[in-house]
Amino acid sequence: MTEEEEELDISWMDEQKRILAIDHNYQREPLESITFHFCYTNAETIHKVLTEKYLFRDKNSTVPLSDLEKIIQEKSKMDTIQYDFSEYATFVVDLEPENIQSYVKTEASQASQVNFLSEKKNVIADIVCPQSIFIFHSLNAVIVIFKERVAPSITVPKSILKKHSSITKKMVKFHKEHSKTKRYETK
Repeated sequence: MTEEEEELDISWMDEQKRILAIDHNYQREPLESITFHFCYTNAETIHKVLTEKYLFRDKNSTVPLSDLEKIIQEKSKMDTIQYDFSEYATFVVDLEPENIQSYVKTEASQASQVNFLSEKKNVIADIVCPQSIFIFHSLNAVIVIFKERVAPSITVPKSILKKHSSITKKMVKFHKEHSKTKRYETK
């Protein structure tokens, strides 16, 4: 490699070559990373979505429970608003190499019968991602839903003291002749 090629990132060229030779390269490979989508919701709508990439530590393509707990803890607060973890699901395209051509040629109604989304889980556990064909690696994702924490409403207890509904006012008038204070001398 020349010095200029070393400075430039040409990994995209290698990927393009692999895509062009896709009819010869249908092997499943372990994922190097997976995309996390953090969806922040309030009672009615999703109001923010953050996306982050998670790099796997090994070739097992597993997000360990400890990492997942740490990620959820870090992402549970955003813009001074506290959120509670609700659930997560994984989206992994795990088509068998021999089924790609038939899947591409199926009609939309039949293709929708194949579901790449896992069931929603509200219990945190290791996320194990199966190997997949490299062209689908960028599509694989983990979707995490957070719901805005609602502060409990504070109810003020009613007073047990009797309240008077009618208030009486006392009128006070001052006369000029009574405005001076008299002093008495003591002997």
